Amino acid sequence: MNAQDDEKAFGDIEIVGKDIAVPPTPFDKIAVGNRGELLMVSLIAETQRVKQIRAILGGGAKAEIQAAGIKTRRPGDEPWQARPPGRLFPTPDGYQCHTHKLGFGLAHALFVTRMPGFMRVVTSESLWQELNGKRFTTPILKGWVPYIEERLRADLHLEEAYVFQCLCGVLAATTKTLDAIVSQGLHDRRIRIPHLAVA
Repeated sequence: MNAQDDEKAFGDIEIVGKDIAVPPTPFDKIAVGNRGELLMVSLIAETQRVKQIRAILGGGAKAEIQAAGIKTRRPGDEPWQARPPGRLFPTPDGYQCHTHKLGFGLAHALFVTRMPGFMRVVTSESLWQELNGKRFTTPILKGWVPYIEERLRADLHLEEAYVFQCLCGVLAATTKTLDAIVSQGLHDRRIRIPHLAVA
């Protein structure tokens, strides 16, 4: 991003539909999936407007979502690859909404998709935690995570989101995918099961 984009602290998100109109609302963080899914947004608005946005994102009304005023990019992208968020689509899994009242009738709201595999931050540690969650039954060792991460990224099962002032991603793998990665890694000796010392 260029210096001008870096100086911007807020973008605007607008929601318009039949009989509804949420005027441009400032946001300070946003994460967008590779297919235009709204994965996360942190915004500040009047408490009534936050309730309205919550109802819309919860599937209460069909509406078009537009985000502008900033550019998003994936970590590691070149500055010229940054792009405006543009038209966004709600995820079918709905959203968790966390709010905090700020006074003067305003509230800070964080909307986070309930999409399985969404990661608020993508690091080796957060990936290790995700792989050890209820979604997967593949037994893995922590030392295998760098290899598994490399394979997941290469096969596009772990994708960074297009972000503004956050680091999010989506782990789209299944247990079957993870089983295949671990089996291949053991076969190719890229990962190993350590020998236990016998007393």
